[in-house]
Amino acid sequence: MTLPLSSKRWAGERAEAAAAREAGQASADGLRRRISAEVETAYESVLLAGEQARLFESRLLAEIEDELKVSLELYALGRVEAYALLDLHRAAAEARLEHLRAVYNGAMARIDLDVAGEDIL
Repeated sequence: MTLPLSSKRWAGERAEAAAAREAGQASADGLRRRISAEVETAYESVLLAGEQARLFESRLLAEIEDELKVSLELYALGRVEAYALLDLHRAAAEARLEHLRAVYNGAMARIDLDVAGEDIL
């Protein structure tokens, strides 16, 4: 009578199980690295977009509004041409639009951060 499991077969199954475990571990490590990279990239995008919006809010918008007020006063006194005032209005509108884009990009970056890694899983 022979035993149903020979030692060679048993050793082969153990080696196969060990190889499968190592492959699973390598796959999990790769997945962990991909998720980490995606989260890190999304986090950096949030920081950059927030910094850009803060720059607009703290300096650029205030400066252009001040310049617009001064130009309006100078226009009333006849020291500034109408086309220069219109050009300044256009620049102010573009600055406001860029600020809104920065705020929007920040919101989208936060959403990307919230879902980072979900598509991988």
